[in-house]
Amino acid sequence: MSIHIPQIPYHQSLPDLPKPQTLGEALYWVSGTIVVILMAANVEAKIYERCDLAKKLEAAGLNGFKGYTIGDWLCMAHYESGFDTSFVNHNPDGSSEYGIFQLNSAWWCYNGVTPSENLCHMDCHELLNRHILDDIMCAKKVVSSESGMSAWYVHGDGLDPG
Repeated sequence: MSIHIPQIPYHQSLPDLPKPQTLGEALYWVSGTIVVILMAANVEAKIYERCDLAKKLEAAGLNGFKGYTIGDWLCMAHYESGFDTSFVNHNPDGSSEYGIFQLNSAWWCYNGVTPSENLCHMDCHELLNRHILDDIMCAKKVVSSESGMSAWYVHGDGLDPG
């Protein structure tokens, strides 16, 4: 997907700013702009504190859901992402895992690259912001599957939900 940005002559787009006179000035302006854009893009991400996340999970009805405690959910989220909603992991098979629960693009969401079952009917990038209700709803589908919480494995080490 590409975005079309209309070309506006420099003198019309920034009338109050001087035109860079050297390559160094131009690079300085461009690098500053890139930093601002990256900061704006990252505003929506959040690394949760354990107690804040526990409150969110409790409010969303995860305590006791399919027999798992808030402690089970916290352990899994810490092990998978370090409570970081922006965490993405790219796997050798070409799939990627997204968000605080590391939901896989081959099964749970669509990333535009990996062939996906998209069982949560969502774009994977929706899992990367501070608003985790959609992550929680998808994680509920994961634990409702045959695998339960054992669906979350990292390098062959399963989590012990008990």
